Amino acid sequence: MKTTSDSKTGNCFMLRFFAVNYLLVWLLCFGFYRRMETPDANTMAFSTVVWITYPAIYLLPAFVIAKLLALSGRLLAPFASERARNLGFRAVCVLVVSATHLFLFADTRVYENWGFHLNGFVWNLLMTPGGLESLGASGATAVTLAGATLILIGLQAGLASWLESGRGFGALANFGMRVPLVLLVALSLSERVAYGVAHVNAYQPILAAAEVYPFYSRLTFNHLAARMGFELKRIPDETVPSVDSLEYPKAPVEVDPKPSNYNIVWLVSESLRADALDPAIMPEAWQFANSSARFTQHYSGGNGTRMGIFSMFYGICGAYWFPALNARRGPVIFEVLESLDYQLSLHTSAKFTYPEFDKTTFVSVDAEDMHQWNDGETWERDRTHVDHLLSFIEARDPERPFFTFSFFESPHARYSFPTESVIRESYLEDFNYATMSLEQDIELIRNRYVNSCHHLDQQLGRVFECLEREGLLDSTIVVFTGDHGEEFMEKGRWGHGSTFSEEQVRVPLVLYVPGELPRVVDELTSHLDLPATILDQLGVLNSASDYSQGSNMLADGFHRGHALLADWSRVCVLAEGLKLVLPMKGKGLFQSALTTTSDVPIERGGTDMSAATLKLVLDELGEFRSK
Repeated sequence: MKTTSDSKTGNCFMLRFFAVNYLLVWLLCFGFYRRMETPDANTMAFSTVVWITYPAIYLLPAFVIAKLLALSGRLLAPFASERARNLGFRAVCVLVVSATHLFLFADTRVYENWGFHLNGFVWNLLMTPGGLESLGASGATAVTLAGATLILIGLQAGLASWLESGRGFGALANFGMRVPLVLLVALSLSERVAYGVAHVNAYQPILAAAEVYPFYSRLTFNHLAARMGFELKRIPDETVPSVDSLEYPKAPVEVDPKPSNYNIVWLVSESLRADALDPAIMPEAWQFANSSARFTQHYSGGNGTRMGIFSMFYGICGAYWFPALNARRGPVIFEVLESLDYQLSLHTSAKFTYPEFDKTTFVSVDAEDMHQWNDGETWERDRTHVDHLLSFIEARDPERPFFTFSFFESPHARYSFPTESVIRESYLEDFNYATMSLEQDIELIRNRYVNSCHHLDQQLGRVFECLEREGLLDSTIVVFTGDHGEEFMEKGRWGHGSTFSEEQVRVPLVLYVPGELPRVVDELTSHLDLPATILDQLGVLNSASDYSQGSNMLADGFHRGHALLADWSRVCVLAEGLKLVLPMKGKGLFQSALTTTSDVPIERGGTDMSAATLKLVLDELGEFRSK
């Protein structure tokens, strides 16, 4: 046996083969590098170092596989000839490296066209019958791709044979790889530290530049920096440009020279599921709904507050939250309100800083117009904030229109209410996370929630009564909805933010517009439709598609074919009687979940969502990103 010489020969071949492929991947990654915006020397240096180091990181899985195979080849020495072992080893090297090239090439194309990296959504679309054709590919595309793959494998095999002969880059093996490897490791550590420092200082150019590379591994040390006394910054310089930024709106927004100047009262509750709007639980809201448009099949833009609020004001999918946060880009509606000289008064019983609404939805609103209450029980905060809301309405300048926003916290766990709001006597009085049992206490917990919703209703009644008392219902649009829903173990979970079950994502929507007849709308609607509906009432002349992925819900012929929801890393497509949940990040690339609209699981390969719908959604996920 020549295991020692086999090892040396294999190591020499691997060094040569992976060194050459590092250079090839480095060239391929130029597609990412040129997408990075580099407004200063620090960002330029960071971007360049990432371009140098990440080709090696992308090849690392292939290298590890090859190395493990080489080690296992020694164990097979008694059972296979040296030639067979060498052929198998080279073949695996060729295949895994070719797969790396193909993946990165595909990712560059996806990123170029849609502004995000290969993810579960794209993978699912490609695997769906008709998916490739829906992307505009001809019937011969699959054959072309297969041919290109075979050519790539053939070229890699030729490279392997040439290097194995010792003629290719022979000096490289003699020189050794220690110095280049040490340099790569040092550069990789330096860019990780640079990212960590940028994260502590909220330095957006570097943070955003890292997003350009697929599977970028983020190193942060905020807790360590805080313990060492460093200030953790959260607001970047106003001059910082965004990378992977929004093209939002697509065109300048124009408003009718004679706008309606309706006042707007926008009321949003935490964790308000659709069936909470019930005459026994919320009689004040139910009565007001009977004089308004009530939407029975309305969906939030996500299963959490962040995406719920984002989608209802921007009118675009929650997946755009991250570039909007990077760009500090507010929604169009506040630009319109400012241009029309609206008085603003925003109120929350939580904080505007978490989630980061002060850097997204309300970034353009003056701090003096934003009022938050976060001390005491949530029901007390809700009452206090309604006090201030009513005071604002009563003391407003009657010569100018006004906009108010209210965010109520009572229906958020721990579901807070005073004794006079109890309508279900049997409820969990000691709401202790450490001692409660979901299995035994869930109905008592749900009763707490019902009582908290009843308290919310009492506060809403105060607002409705004030609008009527002040004679404002002839000139005021009223929006009442929830940021998302709340589940009580109907589908195996409690709370929200975990799944896209009906209980977590379907919410009530009551929309009062002066002059509109009361109605009950059973059509599918979404938070994404709210900006288009409201801005149309304010006299915006643009097509809704310039600033939204929704439509005017009050318009004749309104129809929504699908709804798009999101959380931190997934999207949920609701269409064709199905729900399809897919990862948007590279992690979990091949994971997906398919259910009926009512959340009954469906085996994949049987009933699938059509490729045409998935292609439409794919376009929506990229249409407001800068190309």
